[in-house]
Amino acid sequence: MPGDEVPALASMRGGVAAVIPAAGEGRRMAVPVEKQFLPLRGLPIISHTVKVFQSCPDIQAIVLVVPEPRTEWVWEEVVRRNEFDKVMAVVPGGATRQESVRRGLDALGEGWEVVVIHDGARPLVLPETVTLVVEGARRHGACVVAIPVRDTIKEVDDQGFVTRTVPRRGLWSVQTPQGFRQGIITEAHLLAEKEGFEATDDAWLVERMGLRVKVVMGSQENLKITTPEDLTLAEEILARRERASR
Repeated sequence: MPGDEVPALASMRGGVAAVIPAAGEGRRMAVPVEKQFLPLRGLPIISHTVKVFQSCPDIQAIVLVVPEPRTEWVWEEVVRRNEFDKVMAVVPGGATRQESVRRGLDALGEGWEVVVIHDGARPLVLPETVTLVVEGARRHGACVVAIPVRDTIKEVDDQGFVTRTVPRRGLWSVQTPQGFRQGIITEAHLLAEKEGFEATDDAWLVERMGLRVKVVMGSQENLKITTPEDLTLAEEILARRERASR
């Protein structure tokens, strides 16, 4: 049942677990269903995402965080239907992404070496990327995947006028997965909750504690599906990968 821990996985503590937040509404898709459950080459987007972590040898357990009305459906139609036996719990999300991640961390329990956090709407991540992040988190305590910014970045005021051009050297666009030693990310979330601080990603919570975060190279293909155009592009990328694997 959703939220029930799989006994066999409980004995693997000390390894690496993944929290996959997928509780957002996805309003920019302009469809009556949450974007993470839209079909992508015959499967819900979230199924593709979980499949990557299921196949990654570095991951021992997975917690999914989904909208509360969807927990039973996800357990039956995503986890059991696809035999994702690394999924130890499906838990309801909170009002914000940060709260949803916190609930996922709580569901894991203590004793894990590294926790990897990955957006449910990023189904094109590769297992090799997950491995890079896990290795970075083990060595440095915190690690994120990112890509260098390629476009010119301008700061714009409330009236829509450019106030300055930001030099792009050293600027990176951060993606997920993001990996952390469990004690670090747990402390970071507890501190943020205590101080009422809300961040756009988990690494920011660690940065504000004064800790350094290692960056490893990501991919343009590791896109977050946010718009209908993103979904079309994801279809094309998966189709190309399938052709290449034949």
